[in-house]
Formats: sequence, structure tokens, C-alpha cells
Amino acid sequence: MELGGSDINGALKHYGMSKEIGVNIRGVEENLLQTVYDNFYNPSEHERDPFKTNKNYGSQEAVKMLFDIEEYSKTEEKYDSKGIVVGKPNKKAIVSSEVYNLIISEGLRGTVFKNLGDDMILCLRKGGIAILADIDENDYSCRTKLRSHPRGLAYKVPGFKSFTGYKYAEHFNTDVIMSMTQLRSLIDEVYLRYNYVKENFNKKLIDFPKSSYNIPKTNLLIKLSPNAKKHQRNLLKNNLLNFAKDDSMVAFDGVTFMKDIEERMGMLDFFNLAISLVCFALGFFQLIVSISANIRDSMWELGVLRAIGMTNKEIMKITIYESMANNISSILLGFVIGLIISVSIVG
Repeated sequence: MELGGSDINGALKHYGMSKEIGVNIRGVEENLLQTVYDNFYNPSEHERDPFKTNKNYGSQEAVKMLFDIEEYSKTEEKYDSKGIVVGKPNKKAIVSSEVYNLIISEGLRGTVFKNLGDDMILCLRKGGIAILADIDENDYSCRTKLRSHPRGLAYKVPGFKSFTGYKYAEHFNTDVIMSMTQLRSLIDEVYLRYNYVKENFNKKLIDFPKSSYNIPKTNLLIKLSPNAKKHQRNLLKNNLLNFAKDDSMVAFDGVTFMKDIEERMGMLDFFNLAISLVCFALGFFQLIVSISANIRDSMWELGVLRAIGMTNKEIMKITIYESMANNISSILLGFVIGLIISVSIVG
């Protein structure tokens, strides 16, 4: 499975909101979610049947949905009522455009969209477009406006380091995902407006191997059989690195990495358990010593109680109740202090 390597830097904006969020537009193949380490795919919400085609897409089919609904994403209106494409409502013009369907971060809710399917403005900045062709351009205003809709939301998508569901996603360029075919359409849209980008981008392609959709790739995700041994995965990694002949290329084995992490976490859990047992033993003996010292310090009072007629059983009850009062008050006090400290740290 390949990921689009030539990101287009743009911005998202809700047509009814003022804030504009920078994004990296990433194209993916249809089998993305069948290829990545799906334990780390954390979806939030997605449209199950956006165009009422009697389909019911599951959370693992969100990317497949992006491909399936492309044929329904062409729009033609008598005028652009929301001023997304032409900039101002024009009742005489017939506006034909494509709606770009996206999977975006849950952390952007309330900033560039309110609900799934909302109309959003996808801004292509001239400086972001120029990156395609390695051209220096300092103009980052919204030069090209396109329609887009959030079709799926997620907190995390494996393989995208800038895709996060936290609210701070609105403060830096976060990844947004679209189908590879729509990314190709987006690039063609750029070509229509900026011919010099097309010329320079085609020159840049000469240095890259031939690739699908004529888009260079940066990542290749491979999912091996669950029965693959460690030495087999290492052999595949080495062969890929030798084939690429690129010193900057890195091969990362996610399965081996996770197994190593699990082993280390197991050792850490064992170490924590051993420390807990030692602390428990020390606390138990400290409790015995404390009760014994308390009884010795109270010998005179206990003697007076015996003298006025209290039985050994009643004195034992007094001792136990006193110890319980001390221990329970200590536990409650420690719990409250720890809760206050933890809440203040998290906050």
C-alpha cells in the first residue's frame, strides 16, 4: 500500500467560521486500513451511507467509502450560494466543481466543521502548491478555493505522524486523508491554474521511478503474514533497502517493535510488582511496630481502665478501634492529597 508522497500544503475553513487551519493533504490507496497496524487505528465517527446508495460502511471501510463515493462528488449548481468556489454568489453562472471527501482529525471539530458532511472550504495556497515542484514561493494566502466535506473522523491513523485527535491539532499543519484518485484530480486542478507548476513537477518526475497516478510516493506499507518469523521480516527489510539504494531510506518493522515494547513493559510490570510487595511487607511490619509502640505508650491508661473494671476483651476493642481510626484517616488524607496533586498536574 502506498501513501501519496507529494503532499499539498493547504488550509481548511468552514464557510460559516472565520478560523483557517493549515493541513497536509495526503492521498491513500483503498487498502490503507487493511495494510496498517490496525490496533493503532482509532476512528471516531464516519458517514455510513452519505449518498443513500443502500450501503452501510463500517469503521474499517472508511477509506473504501472515499473511493466509492467519488462518482457522486461532482456538483453543478446554477450559482455558488455559499461563495466557496467563485468567491461571491453569482446567480447567472453555472458552477461545476468536485467535492473533495476527507478523513480528518476529531480535534478539528468545532473549528473547521461542526458535523460530518458540513461544507468546508479547501484552500490551496500558492506557497503550498509550489512545494509540488520544489519552487520557493512565499505567498500563503488562499488562492484557490475548492469544496470539501469531512466524511470520516479519527483520533489516530497509523502511518501519519501529524494526524492527531488532540485539540492542539488546530495549531499546526495536521494531515488530512483523501483518496489517491481525488488527489490526482486535485493536482490536475492545480495544473489548470498554474501551468508553471505542471512544467516543473513533470521535470521533477524524471528523477522518480514510475508510480501509480503519476504521483511520487514516500512511504510503502507492507503487511506480512502473522506467522512470519523475525528473521524473515529482517530479510525483507534488508532486501528492500538494497533494492532502493538510498541511504536516507528507513525500514521500520512495527510488529517487532511492538513485541520488544511488550517485553520491556512486562519487565517493568514485574519490577513494579516486586517493589510493591517489598513496600507492602515494610508497611505491614511498620504497622505492627507502630501498634506495639502505641500500646506501650498507653500502658498507664490501660492499667487505669483495668483498675476500674474493664475486661481484656473491651481493652482489645479500644486498641483495635484506635488503630483503625489512625489508619483510615491516614488513607483518606493520602487519597485526597494525591487526587488534588494529580488533578493539578493533569490540568
